[in-house]
This record gives sequence, structure tokens and C-alpha cells, in this order.
Amino acid sequence: MPQAFSEAAFEDFYRDTFAAVWRIARRMAREDTEADDVCQKAYLAVYRYWSAGTLREPPSHLLYRVAKRGAID
Repeated sequence: MPQAFSEAAFEDFYRDTFAAVWRIARRMAREDTEADDVCQKAYLAVYRYWSAGTLREPPSHLLYRVAKRGAID
């Protein structure tokens, strides 16, 4: 079960994971702007589920899954 949502927890999560997620997205995307879009969509998905209390897995699992799928698309 993921930790309880708070703005501070999300900010810490973002700070701890952004570099790795951006590298993954950039390797799969053609341009930096596409990688940026992939990251934005992935973090938005995590934020929505986590803040609504409907996240049923660690936030990083959802983040990497959404980023990977977004970069492939």
C-alpha cells in the first residue's frame, strides 16, 4: 500500500524519480519535448490517483508504466 498522499510526499517523490523517468522517456522518444510530455502525463496520472486515494500500488510502479507506454506511443 502506498504512503498517504500529501503535497510534500508528492514533491519528494517527484524529486527522487524525475531524472530516471526523464532518461527512460528520452531514450524512447525522438525529441526532448516529447520526453517532457511523457513525463508530464506520467506524473499527472500518479498525482490524480494518489491524491484521490485510488492508488493501489507504489506510485513508482504507475509512474514507470505510464512513462513507458507514453514513450512507446
